[in-house]
Formats: sequence, structure tokens, C-alpha cells
Amino acid sequence: EGRQPIAVTHQAETVNQAVDFAADKLVRLIESTLGRMNDQMIRRTDPPLPGTKLPVE
Repeated sequence: EGRQPIAVTHQAETVNQAVDFAADKLVRLIESTLGRMNDQMIRRTDPPLPGTKLPVE
């Protein structure tokens, strides 16, 4: 959909900790982004395109 790439970072004492915390941040960011997209689709005033699955409220 022409979305910008997303990235996260985390500084930690070990590489494993940094990866774990960064992965958690990435999951939250993706969930937040998808939630906003879902909210926008629900609030649209124009009719959806044929074949578009509408999110369930």
C-alpha cells in the first residue's frame, strides 16, 4: 500500500537482550499501525471497493 518501512532499535547490555526488546517494540509498532489502519477503514465514508473485506468492529 505504499507504506514507509518501519524499524526499531534498543540498546541493552547483551545482544540477546537488545534483540528481545527490539522485537517486542516491533510487535507493538506493527499492532499499533494495523489498529490505526483498521480504525481508518471502519470510519471511511466512501463505499468500499468490490471484493474488499471489511474489518469486524
